[in-house]
Amino acid sequence: MEIINTNTIIEDLNKKLKIKVSIKTVYGVERIYPKCKISNSFSRLMRKKTFDREEIQEIKTMGYSVEVVTEQLWQYRTWKK
Repeated sequence: MEIINTNTIIEDLNKKLKIKVSIKTVYGVERIYPKCKISNSFSRLMRKKTFDREEIQEIKTMGYSVEVVTEQLWQYRTWKK
């Protein structure tokens, strides 16, 4: 008989129930953009390219956690020889 580790099952579920988004301000209006496969699926189902805070709250009530991804600016370096 195989022993099932419930901790790994819970960790796998938590990974699957997480969406990633990024937040940008465009002309003073907050825009929440999807940044992963699941959040893209939600935006397609809603027929929208961005979310608002109420929609994010509704997604959270469905059991998903939301991770806000910040975009890093590229840093240009000058190489010295």
